[in-house]
This record gives sequence, structure tokens and C-alpha cells, in this order.
Amino acid sequence: MTTMNARERMLAVIHHQPVDRIPTDIWATPEVWAKLRHHFGEKADIGAELHLDSFGGVGPEYIGPATPPTAEGEAVDCWGIRTQRVPHEGGAYDEQSFYPLADAETIDDLRKYRWPQADWFDYSKMRADAAEQGKDRAVMCGYMAPFYYHNLLRGLEQSLIDPLTDPEFTHYLIGRISDFFHEHHRRMFEACEGLIDVAQVTDDLGSQSGPLIGLDLYKEFYAPHHKRLIDLCHQFGVKVFHHDDGSCRPFLPCWSRWGSTSSTRSSGPVREWTWGNSRPSSENGCASMARSRTSASCPSERQPRSGPRCGIASILSPPTGRATSLPPATTSR
Repeated sequence: MTTMNARERMLAVIHHQPVDRIPTDIWATPEVWAKLRHHFGEKADIGAELHLDSFGGVGPEYIGPATPPTAEGEAVDCWGIRTQRVPHEGGAYDEQSFYPLADAETIDDLRKYRWPQADWFDYSKMRADAAEQGKDRAVMCGYMAPFYYHNLLRGLEQSLIDPLTDPEFTHYLIGRISDFFHEHHRRMFEACEGLIDVAQVTDDLGSQSGPLIGLDLYKEFYAPHHKRLIDLCHQFGVKVFHHDDGSCRPFLPCWSRWGSTSSTRSSGPVREWTWGNSRPSSENGCASMARSRTSASCPSERQPRSGPRCGIASILSPPTGRATSLPPATTSR
């Protein structure tokens, strides 16, 4: 077999085709990247040294309202989510310090919140970037995570309570989150039509020992939105990458059914591993939701939390039209 480049290798695996070798990638914390630069040299191409097949990533430029000034070590994004840089013995992480909707009590409170708008982004430069990166890399674009952003906007504990104490409030909140994701990604996919290989429809639904929520709550509140966003990707011929931290086995049949190539075939390469809590960064080529010209960006993912976790990732191919019994996604309209 002839030698493949990173793009050919990654796409072959996604399509269940032979490869010259197993493709590799790395998601690492800043201190790990620092150690790798120290080992290989500051000017070394670490990706080449480690034979990585990392995705290329594209995103729009943020041109929306400026965010409030922040103190040193603090950051705020277009959702109003604030983080604070917290140093520790092994490095430093951006820990969330403010949850914009933590005090919301009614749907009217949610309506008053300044929700991000797709008009806050300039998508015009994405196509050229995607074409360039797609020469030798599979191109990833976007990050859609309704459950995770529910956590970020309300706080983890409150977001777990919401579906039990106020279902109507929760449906509206998740609908608004998903409405933004849907419109934002629709515009990205249109701007780069035919050039995007993979997008993330993902969430952190697992803990170390089991799911954070039951399958019944997942199917009622979050699954319809996951399926809606997966369907959007498939409309543009984009494969779906689902990454999840922790134990999430009860949800796998849903994700496989929505994205598998047939009812008897696996959803694609599924990997489960344990790591030192890494998340995608600009260094490994994973996509950002926005490439900001100011501090008012909408990052695709938060910085790592402390402690080891398990993760699972899969690539979902378009479904075969198999029906599901899920309720329709509740949107804000």
C-alpha cells in the first residue's frame, strides 16, 4: 500500500477503508505541550515528530458586540461566561468563575438574556481557509453541545436540577441554546459547502462511574436536539464526531442509530481511553467555534478541569432513515 497523508488516512478510517497505518492525534494540556517543545525544540514541528494526523479546523471571525473589560487572568466570551486563570503545581487552567443564567427563575428571565447571534460572526473568509487546510488534513468545523452549555450557563448542579423542578423552563433554555448552534453551524456549513469533513455534536454526559443523567431525562430534554444537530450535519454531507467524557454507555444506541451506516454496523471507529484531562486547543488543529479579533470570542471548548477522566469518541455516518421514538426538538420559536 502506498503511503497516505493525514487527510487520506483519517478519511479512510472514517469510511471503514484500509489504511497504511492507524491514524493518531493528541489532545494535551498546556504543560504537556511545553514539555514536548522542551524535548523536541521550540522550533520543531511536534505534529511531524509524533506522526500526528490531527484534524484541520476552521471557524468564522467574531465581529459582534464588545465584551466588558476583564481583570488580569480573567476572560469572558460572547455568552457572558467568565473564566479565571487558576495556577497550581502542575500548570494553570481557566476555571469558570461566572454562570450567566445561574439566577434565572422564569422563562421571561431567559428572554431578557443577551443570547449570541449568528450575525455576530463573519463567515466570508472560512471557505479559503477550509480549502487550504483540506489539502492535507481532514477538516473539522464547529462544536455543538446543548447539555454542556446548559452546565456552563446555569452551573452544573443547577443544570442537573432544572429538568426535575421546571421542565418548561428547561425545554425553553435548551431550545435557545440549540437554536443558536443550529443557525451558526448552518451558516458555517453553507460558507464551506463541500469542504467540511467532520463537525462535533458532542457533550460531557458521563461521570467516572456512570452517566450524569438518566436515559429518560436525556431522551426528553437533550436527545431531540442532538438528533436535530446531527441531521443538520448530514444535510451538508458532514460526518459527526461525538466526544464524551466518562461513562456514557447507555446513550450509545441512540447515537449509533442516528448516525450509523446500517442497523447492524457500528457507528464508526469508537475509542475509549483515560487521559490527564486534555481538551482540544489551537495547537492540535481542532476546530474553534470562532477565530476572534477581540477577546469577545465564542470558544469551542472550555479549558481542562483537574483530574483524570475517561472519554469516548466516535464518528457517525449518515443514518439510513430508521425511525426513532424521540419527541421533536423544542425550539424557542
